[in-house]
Amino acid sequence: MIFKTAYLLFFTAAVFLRLFMRKKVLGMKKEKGRVVASWTERAMFFSYIIMLFATLLEFTFIDRGINYYVAGTGLALYLFGITARNWALKTLDKYWSLNIEIREGQKLIKSGPYKYIRHPNYFCHSLEVIGFPLIANSRFAFLFVIFIYLPVIMARTYIEDRELVKLFGEKYLEYRREVWALFPLPIGKKGVKSND
Repeated sequence: MIFKTAYLLFFTAAVFLRLFMRKKVLGMKKEKGRVVASWTERAMFFSYIIMLFATLLEFTFIDRGINYYVAGTGLALYLFGITARNWALKTLDKYWSLNIEIREGQKLIKSGPYKYIRHPNYFCHSLEVIGFPLIANSRFAFLFVIFIYLPVIMARTYIEDRELVKLFGEKYLEYRREVWALFPLPIGKKGVKSND
């Protein structure tokens, strides 16, 4: 009963945090750019909503008991994901957008978390959405994330990479050779030293 109450409070706080972040981003003043594959933003938004409510419904109506190791792992992934994601968004600053948005005079950011992976926002968002259903031990919501939500994130990463190659050319191709896309693996890539 205590876990159930704590989880419902956590769920409510997580929803309000997400709404606050979305409102904050939509309210930012920045120059508009060319939006590419706008369907990816809608797909991610609706997938997030489905994941949230699938988790809540499963937690509320299917009583399996709670594996606290799974719940603890999920909480660690979720908290790391939202904390590190904030670092990525602050590093991008005015270039961050809910959409894949290409602007005139845009700079290639290679500092902060972008020194280690090219798409830290998507990496952190993936950890967040993997962790969320694990906290509640929600198997169906977890499977939804693995088979539906993560492929949407991967497609968006691919499209964004393609657009950045068009925008920056050889400069981005070199960055791509030096830095992993989503996972900061220690083998085969050197990482970058500075922000051009």
